[in-house]
Amino acid sequence: MALRHARQTLSAEDCRKFGLPLGASFADASNKVMAFLAAQRSLAQPSEFPRKRLRDSGRRHTSLAMAAE
Repeated sequence: MALRHARQTLSAEDCRKFGLPLGASFADASNKVMAFLAAQRSLAQPSEFPRKRLRDSGRRHTSLAMAAE
């Protein structure tokens, strides 16, 4: 939200990535992102997000089994 008023210019590469003309500001990019988010009509379902992988799942299951005893 703070970038919506930042008048510092973006690099040429960032302008290209956002589809903005050269010399566009951080505020211009921020407004484009906010407009994209505001246009969304529905929230994503939890099943649509990638799942986290458990690290060293064998050890975790062992500690849960020990705690249950």
